[in-house]
Amino acid sequence: MSRYRHLPKIALLWIFMAGCGDRIQFQELPLGLGADTALESQDGARERVAAALKPITLLFFGYTRCPDFCPMTLHKLHAAVGDDAQLKDNLRLIFISVDPQNDKPAELKRYLSAFSYARGYTGSAEELRQTEKSFGAFSKPADKTISHSLYLYVLNRQGRVIHLIRSDAPVAELRKVMQQALQHNQGK
Repeated sequence: MSRYRHLPKIALLWIFMAGCGDRIQFQELPLGLGADTALESQDGARERVAAALKPITLLFFGYTRCPDFCPMTLHKLHAAVGDDAQLKDNLRLIFISVDPQNDKPAELKRYLSAFSYARGYTGSAEELRQTEKSFGAFSKPADKTISHSLYLYVLNRQGRVIHLIRSDAPVAELRKVMQQALQHNQGK
């Protein structure tokens, strides 16, 4: 249970119920972007992160030098999208760096260049801490790496979390969540 200690109890319930049934029950959790959350984008401009939202928005905290979970999660997402044009057109991955010392805008842009639906953000250490806090996320330096939250946060059109996907979820589950999130968010 210690790997989940940073998440609110309602979020934990949602994670453990995620596998129940074929139809995903999206419900707004008390987590997400503030309307005024602004960070430095991969293009070097200060932007409101909520301006990047699309019908399917997934948010992930990571960093470009990550040796394992970040590239694995990005490649799983890429496999889940596959050649589905509807998913590609409606998907936004918001990648927020937890390594402000090393992940400058140009580095984020290069790292995410293979994923047309991804948009990278960075900021000051304090801005990133506040953004992590609004998602119940965490990061901390650990032996030449950074230990960080390993969830994909599914957001609604207002930037609020409606579902959590564990980084170890199978590709088929990730695809199912995205397809159902598109239906859910288009109906709003």
